[in-house]
Amino acid sequence: MRAVYKKEIRGFFTSMIGYVFIAFLLAFTGIYFTAYQLQGMYPKFAYTLQSILIAFLILVPVLTMRTLAEERRQKTDQLLLTSPVSVSRIVFGKYLALISVYAVPVLVLAFYPLIISRFGTVAFPETYCALLGFFLLGAAYLAVGLFISSLTESQVIAAVLTFFALFVSYVMKGIASFFPETAEGSFYALAALAAVLAYIIYRMIGKAVLSGIILAIAEAALTGLYITRPSVYEGLIQKILNVFAVTEHFSEFAQGMLDVAGIIYYLSVVALFLFLTVQSIEKRRWGTDRGSLKNGSYSMALTAILTAAVIAVNLIVGEVPSAYTQIDMTDQKLTVLSEQTKDIISNLDKDVTIYYIVQENNYDENIRRLLERYDELSSHITVEEKDPVRYPKFAGQYTDSRISENSLIVTCGDISRVVNYNDMYEYEMDYNTYSYNTTGFDA
Repeated sequence: MRAVYKKEIRGFFTSMIGYVFIAFLLAFTGIYFTAYQLQGMYPKFAYTLQSILIAFLILVPVLTMRTLAEERRQKTDQLLLTSPVSVSRIVFGKYLALISVYAVPVLVLAFYPLIISRFGTVAFPETYCALLGFFLLGAAYLAVGLFISSLTESQVIAAVLTFFALFVSYVMKGIASFFPETAEGSFYALAALAAVLAYIIYRMIGKAVLSGIILAIAEAALTGLYITRPSVYEGLIQKILNVFAVTEHFSEFAQGMLDVAGIIYYLSVVALFLFLTVQSIEKRRWGTDRGSLKNGSYSMALTAILTAAVIAVNLIVGEVPSAYTQIDMTDQKLTVLSEQTKDIISNLDKDVTIYYIVQENNYDENIRRLLERYDELSSHITVEEKDPVRYPKFAGQYTDSRISENSLIVTCGDISRVVNYNDMYEYEMDYNTYSYNTTGFDA
């Protein structure tokens, strides 16, 4: 593995690809850093990291496209396949080389908050939490790119497919919103997905009968569950599709939340795609005899089981209350509930409904997390989102005044109170940057 690692590192820096990746990533970061931090005096470095994600989608394919595709084009992959080193160690050595190249600009970026601190106050825990999330996101992207590079001998095709896959994951949350959240919508979407997977299996093994049996079993299981417990399907397709939204977990880190669920997610994505890469290379050793078909079927089954396990683990972790999976690294600790607040919520004996007036994807993350905490602490609290576009007259039932988006309407029986978003936060002036900083909620 060490020999493979050294060979790859040498290849990255003799072909200029490593230098190009590092230079362009730092150049894009420098542009936004100058605009937001040095000129705009904005102290949050996470904002710069979020802004360069689109450029990152382009740079990752450039770095990963040659890793395995070039081996196939030059036929040197035959030497790897016949070497005494296992395929898994070869793949891991190549992946470590990719991570090493990526770690260089990340280490350089680690000094940027120190530069900002010379001109004002920087929340170092929050900033380096965002940088950790950025590194994990890149590690997942590189694993995806390595896998796609193993599928073709053309570097251009590998780069285009990698960009397409990463871009789809980047907009996956928007794609998921196109599907209805009803049980019926999820059922039909999953039934169609089962058909697509059965077709992929057929293309892999060429056995129409076996593929048909797998499809029939999957459709029967989906139908049986829909008939007996239709509530399970409500919003299920959104949850499954959001598992593939690789970028979404980074937003939690960028908001200053050390997200354990996000760490588990990125590590599981890396493990899954490294495994798929190994299986992709191993497949070239198989022929068309019965023994090879047996190996291929075993590999396919193992791949399906591991993929399903990764999805299931992340769905389960996603259902764990955020109070146990997220640590607030911000200085203000806006999403941390005091013991007094916890006691009040836990001792509620009347039902309280909190209506969150917000359009989809326009959430104030602090308010969203607080409402999650409230909902998790007491069965007497119910949180409902009301889109002001879909329900324009809803707020008028409780107030004659115009309320802004992200406002709250709290009801308990016949009693109600409107908490306008514009009145929620307290601010103080930072005379180093001549900007207002949020210091807490207005009690």
